[in-house]
Order: sequence, then structure tokens, then C-alpha cells
Amino acid sequence: MDLWSCSLQTKRILYLPLVRSNLEYSSQSWSVCTKKSLLRLESVQRRATKYILGYDKCKGMEYKQRLIILNILPLGYRRELLDSIFLFKCLNGNYKLNVHNLVQFKTNNNYLVKLPHFRSESFRQSYFNRISYIWNAHFTINMQAVPLMSVNSYKFHLIKFYKNLVHKRFESDNTCTWVSHCHCAQCRV
Repeated sequence: MDLWSCSLQTKRILYLPLVRSNLEYSSQSWSVCTKKSLLRLESVQRRATKYILGYDKCKGMEYKQRLIILNILPLGYRRELLDSIFLFKCLNGNYKLNVHNLVQFKTNNNYLVKLPHFRSESFRQSYFNRISYIWNAHFTINMQAVPLMSVNSYKFHLIKFYKNLVHKRFESDNTCTWVSHCHCAQCRV
């Protein structure tokens, strides 16, 4: 069977577990923290979307359009989604990891994370620091019922949140929109 002549659905099905899973492997431990690395990593998915749709069909088509057609999230959003799901599972006892020793919650709301203090950029990108911004944003926007949700309903709400971000905020040529909360020098001001 020739991989170039496979159907769009077959190519998409092959891409997700064989390629994207390698790009996301251990993303909670290691996450892209520079724009250069983000560009290099996202370029793999850019090429894959062109291959899946067919190079002839996607000429002149923006990366954002290809993502929407294929129902695939940008890798930056996908990493944030996986980070949030991991913390949710830890909080609900799905993993034997006591996150209360690693993440501090606000006293007036047991599900809002206190923002940590850090001095170096590399420490800012460690999992339990970066998750605080992501978690609080999701919680305040649409997760008021987080303690009552199952893992599947939490995933459903997060996927809906990120798909909405792709439609409203994501720009193919602006790396600051490739994550829900950019921490570059320009965006921090």
C-alpha cells in the first residue's frame, strides 16, 4: 500500500499515534520554553497537516485552516491540555502523587493555585510553575464545577476551550498565540 495514496482519514489516524505522540512524550517533565524550539516543534505538525490534506489541496491554505479541517489542536495548546489533565488526575487520586506538597492552593478557594515566585526562566518553565497559570485560567473561565467533574467531562470542557481558542485567538504567524498565556518579554508588559 502506498502511503501517498491513502485517504485523508487514514493519514490522520497514522499521524496522531505515530508522530504526534512522540512530539508530546513526557511533556509534563519537559516542555518547550523558547520561541525557536516552539517553531521547530510546530513545524513538524505544519508539514504533517500538508501531507495529510495533500499538497495540491492545501496550496495557499493557512496552517490554522488546516488544523480546523483536520480537527487537530496546535502542539502548544495540546501540551497545556495534557498538563491540565495530569494535574486534574493527580488531584482526583488517579495517580499516587500528592500534589499538595508541590502546588499550593489559595486558602479561600481550594482549586485556585497560588502563583509561585521564581528567579530564573528555566524554573518558570518547570511543570508545577507553568501549570499554575494554565490551571487558574481554565478554572476561572469555565471550570467552576471542577471538583464534581469526571476525567472525561473535564477533557471535554478543555478540548472545547482550546478549539474555541484556535478559532478566536490562534494566528499562524504569531508564536505568542500558540499558547494560552505567553510569557515573552513583549506579552508580560
